[in-house]
Amino acid sequence: MTTEPEDFTDSGKEHRSELLHEFLLCMGLCHTVHVHKDSENGMDSIDSKAPLDYQASSPDEKALVEAAASYGVKFLGGTSEYIEVQLDSYAERYELLHVLEFDPTRKCMSVIVKTPTGEIRLLCKGAESTILHKSISGNVDSTLQHVNDYAVLGLRTLCFAYRILSPEVYEEFHEQLAEASSSLENREEKLNAVFEIAEQQLHLVGATAVEDELQDGVADTIAKLREAGIKVWVLTGDKQETAVNISHSCDHFKANMSELYLVKQKDPNEISRMLTDYSKMVDGGGNYAFVVDGPSLALALNFHSDKLLQVCIKCVAVLCCRMSPLQKAQTVKLVKDSPTKPTTMAIGDGANDVSMIQEAHVGLGIMGKEGRQAVRCSDYAFARFRFLQKILLVHGPWYYIRVAMTVQYFFYKNIAFITAQFFYAFYTQFSQQTVFESFYLTFYNITCTALPITIYGIFEQHLPKKMLLENPLLYKEISKNAKLRLWECFYWCILGFYHAFLFYYVPIWLLGDDIGLKSEQVNYGLWSFGTIIFTNCVIVVNIKLIIETCHWNILAVASMVITIVGYPTLASIYSGIVWFNATGWELFSTTSLYWVFFEVHKIAAMWFCILLSVGMAFLPDFVYKMIMYYYYPSQSQIERRSNCMREDGVFCSIYQRSDRLITPHGSLDNGSLAT
Repeated sequence: MTTEPEDFTDSGKEHRSELLHEFLLCMGLCHTVHVHKDSENGMDSIDSKAPLDYQASSPDEKALVEAAASYGVKFLGGTSEYIEVQLDSYAERYELLHVLEFDPTRKCMSVIVKTPTGEIRLLCKGAESTILHKSISGNVDSTLQHVNDYAVLGLRTLCFAYRILSPEVYEEFHEQLAEASSSLENREEKLNAVFEIAEQQLHLVGATAVEDELQDGVADTIAKLREAGIKVWVLTGDKQETAVNISHSCDHFKANMSELYLVKQKDPNEISRMLTDYSKMVDGGGNYAFVVDGPSLALALNFHSDKLLQVCIKCVAVLCCRMSPLQKAQTVKLVKDSPTKPTTMAIGDGANDVSMIQEAHVGLGIMGKEGRQAVRCSDYAFARFRFLQKILLVHGPWYYIRVAMTVQYFFYKNIAFITAQFFYAFYTQFSQQTVFESFYLTFYNITCTALPITIYGIFEQHLPKKMLLENPLLYKEISKNAKLRLWECFYWCILGFYHAFLFYYVPIWLLGDDIGLKSEQVNYGLWSFGTIIFTNCVIVVNIKLIIETCHWNILAVASMVITIVGYPTLASIYSGIVWFNATGWELFSTTSLYWVFFEVHKIAAMWFCILLSVGMAFLPDFVYKMIMYYYYPSQSQIERRSNCMREDGVFCSIYQRSDRLITPHGSLDNGSLAT
């Protein structure tokens, strides 16, 4: 789109043609696109007739160069010294003097070229807020209207302008640029200051609009994330109208939301008043969407960050537009350092998202057409935004449950095992005597309990993938580190102490007063007592893991079988052979455990002791789980039970609780049940 009004006279048509030529030249020359030619011999050649393959860091730049080529200004390539374009049937070579790289503060980029006629020109493209402000000629009002119309349609807009530099002005600029480039302190600031001086007194030639097409599944993904209790904020450098339109198209903003705007504000006091009013509105209830632009956000962050955070946190959706990369990072930091200490995750696909990705707790990079900078700086990378559903709603809960259970189970099983030694110390005057033979101390964590929990930590799936994807509410069960809270850790520790108490004192009760259980009335010794405790412990801690495991595959079954069979096998081998006589190794010089394992486990009373210990160990656990399952079920239990009912042909069931009605599809407060 050019900026001049239509004039159908011959002179008007000629002027419009010249203006269009200038506009297309700006599009064809003002960029950092490279050309790759797929010639038959694999070599690049500007003179060859091979098709051109444009390589650009931004898909917008590539689209604009291709558009200029389709209208007769074809970019042929170049070097660090010149740029070559084809105009209809002939080629022109422009000497490349300088490239003023894009900067988020300036919001524009420029190239300085020397035309074939010797004229020096600065060609500039950037945001309308920058270009229109610096333009001294051209139809600014009409261009602004067109840009706003394009933005309402959700298109990404840019304005193009140029400036003719006299030799004297260029020489002065060249000297200032050389001085700034050689500076050892504040080089970036000095370079930007020189760029700002050159990018003044521009002649506006037109504006462009590029469609930023959404990927498939964006709207569905945002809806599921919001249903899972995840707050979604959009931080973008796009124009306000463009950003709002895209937010509506991807269901970030919904029709039932009231939109609050903090835009185009320059007075901190006015911003404070507006934020106070908005805070009262959101406190009153309702669905609100908050929109803030870069300049207003900068003032709000500097003077009223607390008020800004209060409003944003209470809104359903937040949109920050016309933001610089630094402001994106500052916004993430604002939320990350808030009193509630939420976990933040940043998703981006371009270089301008790097600071935001690095600032967040978790950074995700999308491998798109914006380059690989975001991917290289992220913690995780994927190709489509919709993959976020599986990453967060499926793999997130799976990995969290695995890690939480593995950590707590390790504490539990070691407390259950070694606490018996603590109890035994009271009977030995806290001497160094151990109740366990060294074989048991060595192999407990190596062979008797390690393999099943390792397989659990790798393959456990507490709920099927389909169920997690269809019910985003299940994600709330793991939010705010729910499975590693103090109560959860306290429960596992208390359970470990309780089981250890049973492992030690049930045999004490059975063997007290030197009762001889063998037919020849021979009493059991210390290692027999330790063997009974160890057998109880191995059985109970492995059964506990069996109860907690939801996903059984061949590896999980095999690991449990190996552990259950492995303990008596290894104990029989170690206890049934005098290894010192067989090997002569000093390592096996003791024979204290010889035949003990067999003597202990051949008495029926010992098996009664084991069964009694196991039954008493799991009775409180069983009662607790049944009460929680039938009277206080979690959302995952509800979904799992309803899934079983659907498979059995039962379509609806309601579970009564004193405060709410729980159905297979969720819960309803009393008085709000609807048909």
